[in-house]
Amino acid sequence: ALMAAGHAKRASIMLKKCIEQSPHDPNLHLLATKVCVNNLHQGAEAVKHAQEAVKLTKMSSPRAYHALGVACSTWSSQVQSFGEKKALQEQALEALLLAHSLDGDDINIAFHLALQYALIRDVSSALERVRDVLWVTKDHAPSWALLVLLLSANTQNTDALNACHLALTQFPLDPLLLLIKAALETLVEGPTVALNTYHFLLSALSNQPLPTQPISLEEIPKKRYALEYSQDAVVPGSKLEAHVWLSIAETYLLLSLPQDASYCIQQAQEFDPLSPDLYYLRGRVCEWSGRLEEAKAMYEAAIAINPRHSNASVHLGQCLQADSQHLLAEQLFTSALRIDSTDHVAWHQLGLSLEAQNRFDQASDAFEVALKLQDTAPILPFSKIPMTL
Repeated sequence: ALMAAGHAKRASIMLKKCIEQSPHDPNLHLLATKVCVNNLHQGAEAVKHAQEAVKLTKMSSPRAYHALGVACSTWSSQVQSFGEKKALQEQALEALLLAHSLDGDDINIAFHLALQYALIRDVSSALERVRDVLWVTKDHAPSWALLVLLLSANTQNTDALNACHLALTQFPLDPLLLLIKAALETLVEGPTVALNTYHFLLSALSNQPLPTQPISLEEIPKKRYALEYSQDAVVPGSKLEAHVWLSIAETYLLLSLPQDASYCIQQAQEFDPLSPDLYYLRGRVCEWSGRLEEAKAMYEAAIAINPRHSNASVHLGQCLQADSQHLLAEQLFTSALRIDSTDHVAWHQLGLSLEAQNRFDQASDAFEVALKLQDTAPILPFSKIPMTL
């Protein structure tokens, strides 16, 4: 009841009391793992509960191993040590493989196994696993999203866009699929095509009539979308609308239209005024316009709100790099990589920073990692697909 009412912390406290009274009930530990992963984002605590569930079920429960795999994957995204992150990713994969061996028919286990392979950039294994899921059922939107991202990671962007169109015939209003579609359209068909997809998504989110005709490039910044949405809207909450507006802002920057980008950022602010992405995109506009001091201030503000904003760290590092502050830039690139060690842009920028400091061997290693990761980089990060229980 507490979970249904959105009181995750209170539910967690109640679960702890229940576990104290019935410490040998694996179902309580599994429920606690679910709360920690889905609601509280407490990876370390989730792993403890999942490990206890595995022990209590005498290492024979696919549900327990599934929970452990998801918990380890969640924790791996939160730690900053490269060694600890890799170890947790390996534990997550091992647990999910065990869960799948115990119950090969569970779609969620199979999907999370495919997603974990994707997160460690084993694209071929991930493709094999997610295709197995879609062979069993086509009615699983996250698997379609993963398939499309994996095809883009294989540089099969046209195939990825075709697969996305196919998925949208079944899930026409799925926000993640529409965002992926727009990102692919930007690359394959051009930014102006992508803007129409963003317009379609905003119309759906604000519960307005869905457009049947393309909208012109000039119309989208002037288009007014309702700030309130009914219970029939696709996704309740305002953060997704803000994200879409900010995606449109980035698209306008690609079209060299910074004024339109700034307008879209203002629209996003009405939906999510405390978002660090607002400052990040303002920094992008300033950087595009050559106002590097203003850009740095915006990136610093984004990082102050969210210290794990790796994109802001990378762009701030690039601004410092332009000012020949190579050591400070190196620290920012390293910080970004502790958050996302698969960011090929951060690795490349780190290489440039090391090269400028005459640390050529280390620079060469960074460039090598950047090239390897770029070869398997999806159009949007695999982490956009949530791994939840």
